[in-house]
Formats: sequence, structure tokens, C-alpha cells
Amino acid sequence: FVSLPFVDLYTLAIANVTARIFSGCFNYYLNCRYVFGRKPTFKTAGQYFLLALLVLAINTAVLYLWNMIPDMPVALCKLLTEICVFFGNYVVQKKIIFKKKNP
Repeated sequence: FVSLPFVDLYTLAIANVTARIFSGCFNYYLNCRYVFGRKPTFKTAGQYFLLALLVLAINTAVLYLWNMIPDMPVALCKLLTEICVFFGNYVVQKKIIFKKKNP
């Protein structure tokens, strides 16, 4: 990892938002169809994107906090942040958004 000077919150937020917008649409479709075996609907899309906004806010805050550690590489900050939010995100998708209906 390369250590960069401290990166301000605005720059981190813009980079994070841009990445999330492009990946969000693609991820919704893949998760819906191939991970959870469901057909895309407006309801699940709405829930997914609300969750994505919440995850984005949490992700940005955690990324900013990691970035406050002196000499911590930005790439390492991002990696640790993604690991921190990944599991909670998956559980919410499985148990709420793409929950299988009882037969």
C-alpha cells in the first residue's frame, strides 16, 4: 500500500458516491437474480437503494475515521471499511429485502 497525505472528507465522499452509483445498479441486478434467486421488482429495488444510501453514509463515516489515523494508507482504509460493512449489508439483504416468501 502507498501512503498518501491526509485526504479531506469532501474528496472521499465524492469518490465514494461515484463508485456506489455505478456499482449499485449492477450489484442490485446480480444480487437479486443470482445471489438470492429473485426477479427484480420496484419494491426490492427501492429497498435495495435505500439500504445502499444507508451503507454509503456508514461507509463514508467509517472511511473518514480510518483515514484520521496518521500514515494509514488510503487503500488500506478503504479495504478495512468495506470489510466492516459487508456482513451487515448481506444480512439485511437476505433477511429483509430478498427474503423468501413462505410457501
